[in-house]
Parts: sequence; C-alpha cells; structure tokens
Amino acid sequence: NRFFVLNIYDIVIAPFCVFLLWVFFSARLSKYDQRTKKLFKNALKFKIFCSLIFALVAAFYYGGGDSEMFFYSMKDMRQAIAANDLSFFELLTMDKMDENTPLSFYFEQDNTKYPVYGFMRSSSNFLIPKLAVLPSILFFNSYLAICIVFASFAFWGTIRLYKLFLHYFPTMQREVALATLFLPSACYWSAGFLKDSICFGSVGFLLHGLFNVFIKRKNQVGSLAWIAASIYFLYTIKVYIFLALVPGIGFWLFGQLGAGVKNIS
Repeated sequence: NRFFVLNIYDIVIAPFCVFLLWVFFSARLSKYDQRTKKLFKNALKFKIFCSLIFALVAAFYYGGGDSEMFFYSMKDMRQAIAANDLSFFELLTMDKMDENTPLSFYFEQDNTKYPVYGFMRSSSNFLIPKLAVLPSILFFNSYLAICIVFASFAFWGTIRLYKLFLHYFPTMQREVALATLFLPSACYWSAGFLKDSICFGSVGFLLHGLFNVFIKRKNQVGSLAWIAASIYFLYTIKVYIFLALVPGIGFWLFGQLGAGVKNIS
C-alpha cells in the first residue's frame, strides 16, 4: 500500500514552515562568529534536506510504517478535539489511551491497516502523535511540516552536542561537526515523524543541560527545565537509551567535579 499522507499542503505549507525555522534560527546566530554561522546554516540545510528525503522515501518506497501510524493517530486526536469529545489540555495530561477515554472510539476506526487501538495503549507510542498535534494545527496537517518540526528539535539537540564536545576538543571542529551535525544515518533517522527524532534531540538537551548546571554553572533555570523534559521524553519513549546514558553521565560528572575539588585544594 502506498503512503497517502502527502498532499497539497506539503507543497504550500512546508516551505512556509522552513521559512519560519530559518528566520528563527538566523536570529539566534548573532552571537557566533562567521565560521560557526556558516557551519550551523549548512547543518540546518542538510537537516531540512534529510526531512524531505525521509518524507519522500516513507511515502513512495517503504509505505510509511511507524511514521504513518503516528500520523493517523495524530489525526484521530485532532478529530476527537474537533468533535469536543476531548480538550487539548485533557490530551496533554493523558499518558496513554485506555478503553475509558473518548479517544478509544477514534483509534478503533484505524485498525483496518494498523492496530492503532493497541499501539496507543503504550505511553511510548502515545507521546509521539500527542507531540505532533500542535504542529499539525499550525501547519494544516502537513506531514512534511511535522517532519521538519521534529527534525528541528533533533537539530537543536545536536547543536548542543556539538558545543559540548567542542568544549573538550577545541582543535577538532571539523571532526566534531561531522560526528554530531553531518553523520548521514543519524541525520536521516532523526529527521522524520518518529521516536528517534525526539530521543536524539533529548540526548543533546540533557547532556548540555547537565554541562551548564554542574560544570559551567550558567543558565541553570532553563537548563534544569530542559533536563527534566529530556529525562521525561527518554524515559517515556525509549527508557533503555536513558539507562545506557546514566553510567556514562555519572563517570563524566564525577570526574569533572572531582577535578574541580582537587584544583581548589
């Protein structure tokens, strides 16, 4: 079966989404030097290109998969909100679907192709379409625009990974940029309407937030908020990623804080 989620809005609305992203990102680049500005702009162009390729491959090659299922689930959520069976606030506070929620009726209708009703009983699956509801409203259900929004979150996370690694390897800008911003497989799989995009971005926000709070001692309020959000995303979506990070984070922070105490003494 072909993946029929691409429509006229992807041609008209998605470029507008890219324009807004570019304007916002360009405004944030004022504090960087020209070389870094050029690097980040090229990285963003590559990320947007990956989103486009992901959407086209999903639509015309392998038939959608999880991304299509999430898209259908998001549309079901929107239908429930439009029918006043559920408020947007109620949706945000929901952890997953069960038979007692108004959403159960809408999810049951999509079981012809995917067992959406069963998938949405998992918090891990439920969170992804829930995160896409607001972008879908802003960009008229454009699948490509939703992919770009998810890719943008992952991109901001990789920017933070780049800055974190560059702090420790200041003479290896090219290598760090390649490993964080331009690795093709990582960029592709974190550029679509998938769990991977949220998890990839969350790793960057989590590590950079910890770096700010415990080592640089700056932007602590904002960093704590990103740490909390990132832990929630990782723990809910793919807890094994979070559990794999914990030992490394422990050794890293212990080593850094221990070195600081030694230097003071």
